[in-house]
Amino acid sequence: MIRASLNTSRILGLFQTIWLLAICTTPAVSSQDDMALFQEAILKIRSEALLPSSPNRTVQEATRAYVQSIDEYGDYLTAKEYTAYKKSTTYKYSGISLELREKIDGRFFLYPLTENSLKNSGIKSGDELIAVNGFPVYGKSLFVIGTEIRGENKTWVQLTVKTGDNIPRIVSVQRKPTENNPLTEINTSKAYYVKIIRFTRDTPMLLRKSMLRVNKSQTIIFDLRHNTGGSLPAANQSADLFLMPGSRIYQLRTRNGVQNINSTSLPIADNPIIIIQDKETASAAEVFIAALVQNERATSAGKTTFGKGRAQRFFELHDGSALLLTYSEIIPPGEQGYHGKGLTPHFTLPDDLVNSDFRNIFRLNQLLRIVMPDSNNLKSEVRQ
Repeated sequence: MIRASLNTSRILGLFQTIWLLAICTTPAVSSQDDMALFQEAILKIRSEALLPSSPNRTVQEATRAYVQSIDEYGDYLTAKEYTAYKKSTTYKYSGISLELREKIDGRFFLYPLTENSLKNSGIKSGDELIAVNGFPVYGKSLFVIGTEIRGENKTWVQLTVKTGDNIPRIVSVQRKPTENNPLTEINTSKAYYVKIIRFTRDTPMLLRKSMLRVNKSQTIIFDLRHNTGGSLPAANQSADLFLMPGSRIYQLRTRNGVQNINSTSLPIADNPIIIIQDKETASAAEVFIAALVQNERATSAGKTTFGKGRAQRFFELHDGSALLLTYSEIIPPGEQGYHGKGLTPHFTLPDDLVNSDFRNIFRLNQLLRIVMPDSNNLKSEVRQ
């Protein structure tokens, strides 16, 4: 009983700290009676519950619940989970080349990162993920699930997936070292088409190399459909490639003030730019779009984007665990926030066109006729 009391004191000490921080930093202050009630509940659980959780688990679960209750993108990772996550986020890793996305209702879905991601996997784009190696994923952290899917090279991971309302099925996928090239390129006579799948730390470098193959007569087309973001610094550096020095890329508004992020280098290309977007275009991809469009460097076409204009980062704690917290709002050059609203394109495309494969020359011509009606149609050949 003495041991339980000591453990309880440790838990209450942590939450007294959280409570004091909340009092000092939040405008809506709960009463001390609420804290007293919380302490009473913890003591009662520790002394009376037949199967109470361990003190450490209580701390972890309560911390995660607290963060997620005040931050829609917030999370808490234990030291073990955070270490595994950091190891799994290198450029080369053993995985399955699929992106894991979490919906608002807590369900998870799989999407390909490359053109060949789904071949022979038995997984369809947009399949819901039910379990990893037999363990349900519902209620888990997105980051934890990602580390469970990744693993040692040439080992197998068993995924339970579901297509629509069909019966769940189990597929086994072999992990392989993967270099996720975030770009897919098509070079035609009049246009240079680049699909940016995701913003990674290598995207700016690959874009710079890609632009070396563009001639002055071509229109550059950046396809950001289904691009859910990635690295904010990578989006910043990518936009910097096409803007004049001093151009505003975005502002970061934090509790400590405002930080302006401006272009610092000369543009590497002055060709006309078209950006294709859809309702799944989000986060860092929206930063890239807003920077080019609102600096009048590009024309946008498609559908209104998702609208995620807030940035998150990890804050490591003394025991090696980490909090993922929303720390800033992203304000585009036009100074109108788009969080929860999205970015409206210059040209709204019909559904059949916005869902098209723009590697098809006919579809590219349709796009150009809408966005650039004075341009000539593309020739049918594609340069390799």
